[in-house]
Amino acid sequence: MQSNYWTGRVNRRRLMQAGGTGIAAAAFLAACGGGSDSGGTSGGETKDATSLVTKPVDQTKDARKGGTWLGTHNADIQTFDPHFQSVPNQPLTQIVYSRLFKAKPGMLKPAIWGEVAGDLAESYEYSPDKLTLTIKLKAAKWHNLPPVNGRALDASDVLFSWQRLEKTGTNRTLFANSASPAAPIESVTSPDPKTVVLKLKFPSASLLSTLATFTAGSFYIVPKEADTPGLDLRRTQIGSGPFMLSEYTPSSRYVYKRHDGYHDGANLYIDQINMPIVTEYATALAQFRNGAIYRYGTLAAPSVRGEDVLSTKKDVPALQLFQGEVQQQTYSAFFGWNPALGNKAPFRDRRMRQALSYSWDRDLFIDANYNVSDYKKQGIDLETRWNTPIYNVAEGWWVDPKGKDFGPNAKYYKYDVAEAKKLISAAGNAGGEPVDAYYVTTGQYGPNFNRQVEILINFANEAGMKLQAKPIDFNTDWRPKVADTMGDFPGISFRTFPEGSQDWGDRLYSVYHPKGGINYTGLFNTDNSTWKNGDPKLTEIIEKVRTEFDTPKRQALIKEFQQVDAPEMYRPRFPGSAASLALVWPTVRNEGVYTGADIQYVGQWLDPTQPPAKS
Repeated sequence: MQSNYWTGRVNRRRLMQAGGTGIAAAAFLAACGGGSDSGGTSGGETKDATSLVTKPVDQTKDARKGGTWLGTHNADIQTFDPHFQSVPNQPLTQIVYSRLFKAKPGMLKPAIWGEVAGDLAESYEYSPDKLTLTIKLKAAKWHNLPPVNGRALDASDVLFSWQRLEKTGTNRTLFANSASPAAPIESVTSPDPKTVVLKLKFPSASLLSTLATFTAGSFYIVPKEADTPGLDLRRTQIGSGPFMLSEYTPSSRYVYKRHDGYHDGANLYIDQINMPIVTEYATALAQFRNGAIYRYGTLAAPSVRGEDVLSTKKDVPALQLFQGEVQQQTYSAFFGWNPALGNKAPFRDRRMRQALSYSWDRDLFIDANYNVSDYKKQGIDLETRWNTPIYNVAEGWWVDPKGKDFGPNAKYYKYDVAEAKKLISAAGNAGGEPVDAYYVTTGQYGPNFNRQVEILINFANEAGMKLQAKPIDFNTDWRPKVADTMGDFPGISFRTFPEGSQDWGDRLYSVYHPKGGINYTGLFNTDNSTWKNGDPKLTEIIEKVRTEFDTPKRQALIKEFQQVDAPEMYRPRFPGSAASLALVWPTVRNEGVYTGADIQYVGQWLDPTQPPAKS
């Protein structure tokens, strides 16, 4: 199956690149209602006369409360604990629990990377030496569920949450100096019920972004009753966020209801969210086409695959097509580093990592996964970008490897199979034993992950690497045997790294710094054979950027990081991505109005006069 898919997809793309003819756009546009001069749709959005794409329009003035959002979730859950990091529970954690700060959304324009706004924080003030942060809390209430029963949230809950995070949180090394000397927070105290005081070990430029981290395992605020026998946060959820858990049936579904006491509830309209657990892409797509799911994935990360978007739109013309920003690519390759593994960990050799990068045809990968060529035939031009260790959407921080500003080390991103083969041979791996390639195949990383991994394995094997796929069970073996071992596994693996902080100093620290915690990959450079000791140059850059308060200087340091990392390829992010195209049923309003990774359901409302709510 993997080989057939790969052969057909690559041959198709290369044929198109050689000038093959495409589908007639005019007929398809006509079939979908495009190509006329009468812009507009029944729901108030505007549509380009020559495009299938609907432009977002703020319809808040017409918003009405009520309705049940029909959604889906791609996995059952290991734990609901917000202080435990797990990819499947992250989106569920975000809608239930509050933090002190959150990422500031954009409105009808991209969010500015790194900007934060208060969540529970009403206001805040630094001391002159930036070693004390004083936060005034908003008036907020817990969900109306026992044992908290809708009581007011106060500083004692924040203190309890801090103590719990400091002791058991899987991301505590980002926050607590007691867990890592590179983490900034020394203590959290409270002079009164509405005030929280953070004492810092050193000034931290990334502190507010760190506090806004939405990755599960971070500083979410939980009720102080969580230490009582009657409340087990592993089995249930009680927070102060916009939605509260109403029902959870293992392996079946989640149901959430609106929290009417939510402290930022002015733009909270939806009564209920139904999330059946659907692990298979084909099943979820069929339910979406039938109107049983209002939006499959999000505008920022749509789940309908690129090659299925146009055919789905053609078959179901009522669906609206929205174009978003270039999609964040959260997946990465990472390597086994333990010297004791010997030849079973060949990617300890920099030449093998360089060869892997040279084997990746980044433009072909983007075209195959995001259907760029087919969209272009329909008159839809999608922006595409390659990745570096920095998201290709992080304006001001990401440096384009195809641009002149990257410098000579951009060569390590080019596609060059001949050079890859030379490096493999020089490293002594030509004709060697197969190399294990681990990845999860059971849906926890989304519907497109497995296919993208298969493409990258085939790229590598085309250059002579002999990677052999090794599916691994997410619930039993993935974390203890691969993901959380800091490189103590053979071969190579592929995963998504939970990178919730909006600050690049924090993000790089968690993955590349030897004291970064659970997500540290275990790397060491060619000149330093001590496993888990990091790369001294990159460690130095990370430490500088985390204490530098001047934004242009911080951006220059992040640029330097990308240039230094290029020949090392310690954790190559998947090749790149294109602007998103998401299909949404018209009953969903304000689609695309609010932007940013922290926005889920808030600000959107349901129009019962539009399909599929009204068939």
